Amino acid sequence: MLDRGYVVAATDYVGMGTDGPNSYLVGETAGNAMLDAVRAAEALTETGASTDVVMWGHSQGGQAALFAAQLAPTYAPELTVKAVATAAPAADLTALMGDHLTDVSGVTIGSYAFTAFSEVYADRGATLVSSLTLRVDSSPAAR
Repeated sequence: MLDRGYVVAATDYVGMGTDGPNSYLVGETAGNAMLDAVRAAEALTETGASTDVVMWGHSQGGQAALFAAQLAPTYAPELTVKAVATAAPAADLTALMGDHLTDVSGVTIGSYAFTAFSEVYADRGATLVSSLTLRVDSSPAAR
């Protein structure tokens, strides 16, 4: 891609090894980080980066790309999202956790994600216990 004139910018897991809360699998944080990476590349004038953006991501990166596309009009209105492509995005976290909760990947993902959600959403009353508590909809419509 570089030899065709594209500028490539990449993000990593927000809050893992840096100041601030761990944000693993928190879509809004990941999407904003992806858009901030584009802004950073654009700020380096020698890159020649434009405001036209194509985003791609796999797994958590796929989730980030989807959230970035959704957030761009309000969070980064100066950018023009031309395309978004994802592979295996972490889009249905309930299914992801349910399918893998008893294997090592699920335990690993869960340990990061539950902690992240309790930290990122602490201002909304989230705790680690509430992140781990199953909520069952017992309304007549759910039956």
